[in-house]
Amino acid sequence: MSVIEVGAGNDYGHPHQETLDRLQKVSRVYRTDLDGTITITTDGSAYSVKTQKTESVHGAESSSSGSVAYSYTSSTTTPKAEPTEVTTSSSTESTVYVSDLSLKDEWVKITNKGSSPVSLGGWKIEDEGSKHTYIFPSYTLDAGSTVTVYTGKGTSTAIELYWGSSSPIWNNDGDTAYLFDSSGKLVSTLGR
Repeated sequence: MSVIEVGAGNDYGHPHQETLDRLQKVSRVYRTDLDGTITITTDGSAYSVKTQKTESVHGAESSSSGSVAYSYTSSTTTPKAEPTEVTTSSSTESTVYVSDLSLKDEWVKITNKGSSPVSLGGWKIEDEGSKHTYIFPSYTLDAGSTVTVYTGKGTSTAIELYWGSSSPIWNNDGDTAYLFDSSGKLVSTLGR
């Protein structure tokens, strides 16, 4: 995990995009200018991260489930009692994001809200702590479409894909789905 202490709109243009790109390839990045206060708690072997969002960055929108979508280059993990969705991008807002997650029924939905199809070949989904990883096969998500990725076994269709796991992936007490593009850049997260 990486934490960047930086003021919003600083005169130096920090953090530099190249630095962000490098950090995002190897860690989850938290920024004080976007996430507010960042609290990391550990018992010596495991850790948790809580953030305080101080303002909604451009494009904030509420959904019926009470989650809020933010568009910026960062990732956040919030207390598990508060479902949160964060969409991240580099220079342009990503049109593909994690739109829903069912911990109990073991599926995650990925939506393309854009006007063009997106090739998801090589993209990946990870759970909190990166204990499990699903890598998309050669697959194109049409514009305005959603694909459901089930963690169990089954026959894939145009709108349903199967992880092929014989055991549960998502922690029913709370978990987060992380979506990475084919270059390994974090695109979206959704926690429940």
